[in-house]
Order: sequence, then structure tokens, then C-alpha cells
Amino acid sequence: MLRRVALLLILLTALLSACAAPAAPQPSAPPAEEAAAPSQTPADTIVAAVPNEPSTWDYDFVQGDLVGLSMVKNVDPFLLDHPVVDSGNGYLTLDTTQLVGVYADSYTVSEDGLTWTITMKDGLTFPSGAAADAEAYRASKERGLNFQANVGFVFGTIGVPTTDHLTVDGNTITIQHDFFSSLQPYMHAIGSFFYAPATWAENGSTEDPWATDWKSKNPGSGGPYTVAEQVAGQRIVLEKNPNWPGEVMNERVEVQIVPSEANRVLMLRRGDIDIAFGLGRKDVLALESEPGIKVLSIPTTDAVMLVMNHSMPPFDNADFRKALAYAVPYEDILSAVYGGNATPMRSVMPNGMPGYTDEYFVYDTNLDMARELLAASGVTNPSIELTVEAGISEHSQIALLVQNALSQIGVTVTIQELDSTTIAEQRAQRGLPFLLHQGIAWINDPEYHFNLSLVPTGFLNFGDYNNERIAEIVAESSQIVDAAERFAAYAEAQEIAMDELPFIPLAQPNYVVAMRDNVQGYTYASDQVYRFWTMHK
Repeated sequence: MLRRVALLLILLTALLSACAAPAAPQPSAPPAEEAAAPSQTPADTIVAAVPNEPSTWDYDFVQGDLVGLSMVKNVDPFLLDHPVVDSGNGYLTLDTTQLVGVYADSYTVSEDGLTWTITMKDGLTFPSGAAADAEAYRASKERGLNFQANVGFVFGTIGVPTTDHLTVDGNTITIQHDFFSSLQPYMHAIGSFFYAPATWAENGSTEDPWATDWKSKNPGSGGPYTVAEQVAGQRIVLEKNPNWPGEVMNERVEVQIVPSEANRVLMLRRGDIDIAFGLGRKDVLALESEPGIKVLSIPTTDAVMLVMNHSMPPFDNADFRKALAYAVPYEDILSAVYGGNATPMRSVMPNGMPGYTDEYFVYDTNLDMARELLAASGVTNPSIELTVEAGISEHSQIALLVQNALSQIGVTVTIQELDSTTIAEQRAQRGLPFLLHQGIAWINDPEYHFNLSLVPTGFLNFGDYNNERIAEIVAESSQIVDAAERFAAYAEAQEIAMDELPFIPLAQPNYVVAMRDNVQGYTYASDQVYRFWTMHK
């Protein structure tokens, strides 16, 4: 009982702390006594509320905008995808070990893995009547590789830097890779979207030959849906595309733009919408007992961690890093911050990623061990600054728990809250000594994860971590074709990293979403994109 009271007092301090500007208050769900009304939406329509309009309709440029990414995924065609399967837990998911054709009829991969040959289905067209064929796909990749944005990253990662690597013969496209990469299946799924080339020919200009300005404002077509109506700031209506070579489980989707989180909650309770996206965890979980509403709480590989910059003292001291790891109140974070809706993370790879092992996690909370290691480090009277992103209440709560725990071993922690733009800039420069970070890898694969976060050139290596053996393992494993053998190679990498601690793994929060209880076929994937075409009532 005393432990629970202490935790509540620590979290309550978040509202009074002068260490940073307070975050904006989160709206709460309406009182429970107002019973949820029956669903008011049409049986053949999915009505969803989202917090913002799509930032762009151009798949080549959409970044950091889940609504925008979801909308283009639902309206643009794609060659290949991972099959949708039943998770067995009340929702659908993707089997990322397999690829299936959508606009592609078949694909083959050469024995050395360097040549992919994709044959498209004959006779398919865009709603305009233009051919949705191999040349349309090649031209779309030429456009994307010209910018070196989304397509440039995806194809460059697997050794396809230019359109010289793509050749068309009838309705077959051959893709040559400069090197083998085990990430090829994932990247070909992510990068397989395409457009009708006539759209940029008709809407471009001398200054903008690829029609980037026009494309950012105008939706594509040929995917599961066609945009039937778009009213700025209000709604987007999607109509089922009868020519899409896949199954769409509803006739239309109405996406309502509702910036207010409180209003999205209220609309769901009144039955005005079928599903509400972008709600805070507390608001979603508060709806669990509401009649007519169901809540999905889905384990994820979304990793929350304390990043320590190995180039900055005192975090360049291994014993100091380990002292902090032994002092962290892991169980308190899981229970007090996430209410049990999270998975423990006990490695530098998230639980649920192939090859994950918790064998090398030895840092269960032990304040005596933490004090011993702090003394062994030789760091005296340490005072450190922990940076968190402003406005994320769960991160503020974790920071306070960490601050309190470290104070018990003699480490003074000051909490610094930075806005999202500033923290992103300083992270990219590897300029923050101690950082609370959260992120999920779109590709649930150790090679992808380590390349992002744990090799010197990693885009997300915010702690400037560098271990030559780990870099060797990543490079060597990329050439291993057998998946089981490749995943096993990462046991050694995890052992090394868990001893050196580039970051302290904390937790993997569940993905939570609330919907009406008659909605079926919700698909969860690690990209967290809304796949409307699998949903129905």
C-alpha cells in the first residue's frame, strides 16, 4: 500500500514540477454514467475520426504523418504486400514472412538474390482507363528515385539506386540489385506503390516536371478505394474501387477530420463514428467498460528507452551506465505509467522481433548494486540532464520515476522538456547526453533495427554508439539467406550491447484503439497504418 501511495505522489509531482514547462492537459472521456448510444452509421460504411488532414497525397514524400500515410495506402495501387492473417486475438495482422501479389501476378527471385522478376496481372487499369502495367510501375520508380526521398531510401537500402536497374519487357519488370540484402522482401512491399504517369505529364510544368505541387494536393487512384469527396478540414469519402485486384470488405469509408480528442471520444460514444484514431491511452482505456464499444490493446515492438551518449561524460563510463540501469524502476514504469498495457523490454532488440533474447538482461532493479557500480565508476556527485519530448504525458511520468529512483543512489537528475522540432534536431546531431526516446521499426527484423540504431552510421543512433564487432555481425548477417541462421547471429550482438548499454530498454507500450463493438476485421501492423479495406460490420 505504501508503495502505491509513493508512486502516486511521484506522478502527481509532474503537475507541480518547475523543471520544465507543463504539458497541455489531456482531455478526458465524458462521464461513464452517460451510456453509449447505439451505432448510427450505415451498415456498409466505415466512419472513422482522425486528428488531422493528410499532410500530402504524395507517397514519395509523406513522412511523420500517420493519417497521410494511411490515406495514400488506401488509394494508391501496389504490386506486392504481406498477406493479412488472423492474429487469434480479436484482430488481423500481417504475415511479414510472406509476400503475395496484388497488382503483381507472380514474382521470382534468382538463386543469388540479385534479380527479382515481377510479372503484373494483365488488363488492369487505373479508374481513368490508363494501363496499370509494368511501365507505369517503372516510371513511378523513376520519379521517386529522382527525389531520393522515400523511394530513394527504400530502394537504396537494397541496392537499387537508379532506374537503370529496372527493365520492362511487356508486362514484366526485372529489378537488378547491386548486392543481396535480406531486407529485400520487406522493402519491395513498402516500395511497391505506383501512379499513373499521365497524371504528372498532364499536371507538371517546366519548373515542376514531376508535378510535386499538384500531387501533394490530389489523391492517387487504383488502390482499394477512390476518393469520391474531399472537403478541406471536414471529411474525405472513399468509395470502393471495383477494379482493385483484391478484396474490399465495405462499400465506402468516411474519414472525418476532428482535431479535438474529446470530440472524437464523444462521437464514438454517441455512435456517430465507428472508430476513433489518435486518442490518448488513458482515454482509450477509459472506454473499455462502455456498452457498445470495444477496445483493442495490442502488444507491439514500440520501444521506450533511455539513450546514453557514449561520447559525453559521464555516459562514456561503462560502470556509470550500468549503475543507472540497476537503479531504473522497471516494474513501476509498467504498472504506474502504462497500467499493465505494456510488455517488458529486456534487450536492445524489442520483444517480439525475430532473434530477440532476454538472456543477457541482468539489470533487475537493485539499488545496492547500483550504488556499488556508481562508486566503482569514480564519478562523484553526478548531476545529469534527462531530455524528454514536451507534451507526451507518459514520457513525463517516466522521467519523474527515473529522477526519483536515481536520487536514491546519489545521482541528481534535471528534466528538460523540448518541443518535437528542437528535440529532433538535437537528436540528429547526437547532441543530447541523456534522452528518453520511443520508436517502432516498420520492418520487424534485427538487421533493419541494428542498422537504424546500433551501427555508427545509424540514423537513429542518437547515443553515438560504436562497436566494431556489432557492425561486423550486421554486415555478415545481411548475406545469410537462411532466416533462422540470420536471426541467431544477433544473439552475440545482443550480448555485447547489453553489456555496453547504448541505451537502457524500458518497455514496449501496447497499441490501443477504440471502436464500436460491431466493427470487425481491424488490421494491426508495425507501421500502424489504417487498412480500411479489411474492416466491416
